[in-house]
Amino acid sequence: MVVVNPAGLMNFLIAASANPLCAGTADTFSVTTPIGGPTAIFQWYVNGIASGSNQPEFIYTPAYGDTGQCTIVSDDFCTPGNIAYSQKIGVNLMPLVPVDVSITPPPTPLCHGVPVTLTANPTNGGTLPAYQWFVNGAAAGTDSSVFSYNPASGDRVICILTSNQDCILNSQASDTLVINVTAPLNVIDTTLCFGTPYFVQGGWQTIAGTYHDTLSPPVNCIHYIETHLTYKPAINVNIGSDTILCGNTITLSAYVAGGTYLWQDGSTDSVYFVTLPGEYRVLVSVDGCAHSDSVNIGECPVNIWFPNAFTPNGDGPNDTYHPVGTGIENFSMQIFNRWGVMVFETFSPEPGWDGNYKGSPCTEETYVFKASFGVNGGEVKQVTGTITLQRPGH
Repeated sequence: MVVVNPAGLMNFLIAASANPLCAGTADTFSVTTPIGGPTAIFQWYVNGIASGSNQPEFIYTPAYGDTGQCTIVSDDFCTPGNIAYSQKIGVNLMPLVPVDVSITPPPTPLCHGVPVTLTANPTNGGTLPAYQWFVNGAAAGTDSSVFSYNPASGDRVICILTSNQDCILNSQASDTLVINVTAPLNVIDTTLCFGTPYFVQGGWQTIAGTYHDTLSPPVNCIHYIETHLTYKPAINVNIGSDTILCGNTITLSAYVAGGTYLWQDGSTDSVYFVTLPGEYRVLVSVDGCAHSDSVNIGECPVNIWFPNAFTPNGDGPNDTYHPVGTGIENFSMQIFNRWGVMVFETFSPEPGWDGNYKGSPCTEETYVFKASFGVNGGEVKQVTGTITLQRPGH
């Protein structure tokens, strides 16, 4: 039986071996309805440009928007030289997606000796992702997204994910987590200013040393506290003892190596010059600590005596009249005879009155003196009395 092929233009179909296809992957295009005889000539086209070789299959890596087509020049005895055209086909390209994994950090704090459970969260892991856990470089755990173990502080945990998803940029991804475990013992180093109380070991401490406390119940995993208590050196400031001011200037020194100074009136020198009675205070600061000292400067006591007689006869003792004392300021004195005549005036306690008036000796009798003088702080005192002038041997 002879089958006569009908004469005429032949058309045929082509197909892609994978459609949709992952971007960047080669695909095979083939003729699905072979025609044209055993020596037919195949020509493939991509976007209208001749490509490939004279084969019924064509392998290439399509780009987004590409279309493929094939033509066949027939050698069939019924239609020699005829050209058949396939349909144009495109490939639906799927974008490549990244594979990633992240380990959910555990809640904090992590207490020493308590197991921890870590969870890996895959991105584009596929339907059957594979997991491998490592602790400090050693394989651990099972092929699971969940991993439990008893950690030590500083452990380096790694999870490697292997994805079985199609169209991925990378088949594996990893994440690393460093574990911090809170030890049951907390060591505290504290340095305070000299003499500052610190509550530890059940009481207020002021002596350097190591102290221990137990917490029951524990607080944030801490069962025990060891405190190393140290003190900065004492600030030895001493501006002197209480004293009195008797017409002189008192210098107060608060010098301490490395110190800064603040006196009661805001001055900041290491020394202070006292010219008036009162309370004087200084605050000395060194390395963040401060210490103060104060001193009371009192008035110089007025100790003055007015003799009631003198003998100006040139023999040495009692030849002049003057008061004797200390702490006297702004002194003045006038001496009057019985008629009210001022026979002598002075503004200094010494050398005093020699018993003469205008170059002549005064008569033996009783004279009146009036004296005025100041004491520290500006108070003025006045004294009135009598003087008996005697001239023995006359």
